[in-house]
Amino acid sequence: MCRAPQRLLSVSGVLLLSVAACGSSSLRRSQVVEPDLVNLRSEYLAQNPDSPFREHVFRGEIVKGMDLYSVLAAWGAPQHRSQDGEEFQRWLYVDLDDEKNQQVGYALEFEDGLLKSWDVHRSSIGLKTRDFSNQPPPPVPVEPSGKPLPND
Repeated sequence: MCRAPQRLLSVSGVLLLSVAACGSSSLRRSQVVEPDLVNLRSEYLAQNPDSPFREHVFRGEIVKGMDLYSVLAAWGAPQHRSQDGEEFQRWLYVDLDDEKNQQVGYALEFEDGLLKSWDVHRSSIGLKTRDFSNQPPPPVPVEPSGKPLPND
């Protein structure tokens, strides 16, 4: 009788880990969904019943491997688009994080029409900084040493 709760705990632990893993590979914007985006998502879901990205689009999330139309349906039109040749595109979105009163920028990079990567930028006091929350701190600068220069 004691084994059932233990088994339940191990199964729920595995589910929790899988949900956490899925959350780390997707990205959701902080902005409120606009009515035009709701219509675009509905159209996407109706026209793409077999898309592997249906659930992500429905939740307003993006994941690597999405095509341009899937990202457009999930997040709407970007504030800026740039293209480097026919293969590479970069889309920029800007939101306001109400809790921290900061601008948040999302730079999405596409290759051959598929989402390959993204960067998240937060502004603080008007400065754009890249989110390095998972990176180690930068090395401490060391004074250069060597032969002194002559004083003229």
